[in-house]
Amino acid sequence: MPLVFGLQFIINNYLVQVNIVLALVYIFSILTISERTGFASARPEAKATLFGASAGLLEDILAGSIIGPSMLSKGMAGYLSCYLFSDLIFIWTPLWGSLAIGLLTLLDGFIIVTLRNTFSDMYLSGPGSFASVFYQALLNVPLGILVRARSAR
Repeated sequence: MPLVFGLQFIINNYLVQVNIVLALVYIFSILTISERTGFASARPEAKATLFGASAGLLEDILAGSIIGPSMLSKGMAGYLSCYLFSDLIFIWTPLWGSLAIGLLTLLDGFIIVTLRNTFSDMYLSGPGSFASVFYQALLNVPLGILVRARSAR
């Protein structure tokens, strides 16, 4: 995980804005789906939510702002990606995978920008930051085609 944070820092400062941490949470959540042992087992969702929340907490600490926005958004992304692809709602396809990671990236960015504007003195401009979030979602969409659950292989 430290390598992912370092890579994201380097790419964000020198190239384009990316959200590699959300992609890591998405990949982890998708790969834990096969651990489901019964119809009502919540173990994969809990594991994915904990992983997402801890990745978000590290991102909040490294950002130097208030602790909470990234932790909430990454935890929610971990839970939602694991829950949606648990074969209870639908079976994985490349289109659903790319749509899911794109929407999760948009949701992640919206939560972070909204919470930082509301609860901290650091104001992020609305149109500029949401355009950046949209580009992050476009960069994450191809990853949704490549990653799929072990149960779908």
